[in-house]
Amino acid sequence: REFALAPGRYQARLLVKDQQTGLMGSVRHEFEVTPSQTLQVKTPILTDSFQAAEAGQRRPIPVAHRTFAPGATIACAFSILGTAPDPTRGGPRVSLAYRLRRAEGGDVMASPARPLTAGPRGHVTPVIFLKVPDAEGPYEIDLTIRDEVATTTLEVAEPFTVVRP
Repeated sequence: REFALAPGRYQARLLVKDQQTGLMGSVRHEFEVTPSQTLQVKTPILTDSFQAAEAGQRRPIPVAHRTFAPGATIACAFSILGTAPDPTRGGPRVSLAYRLRRAEGGDVMASPARPLTAGPRGHVTPVIFLKVPDAEGPYEIDLTIRDEVATTTLEVAEPFTVVRP
């Protein structure tokens, strides 16, 4: 579920039940919502699980791990917040560049900056599909998001590991 929360401190409590065994568990998470007046990114989701969507596309399904098999296709999905509206178009004008690199350095692949399109409500929620390298080890996806109206840039690094199952 997604909630719109005013800036402040919050606590979420989640209860999970295994349908097969009936076992239950809970977790409590404290967090702070900061004012979204500056460029921000919701924590990117890395996943190798997908469900079919309209027009033959795939919708990423969140998973609770950051370890993927060599050669797997993964998606990196996130939302961009705090963009300035373009006075001529009304919506945001944002660009994204990304690269996949080994954690100790060295690019595996890179994509130049490209403009992103906002959804019907003005939300910018890109999904990047990548093929995981065949070599085992630690990697990261480096995102460079630029608000072309406010001329601000945000860089985010999302780590993951490639291991043979």
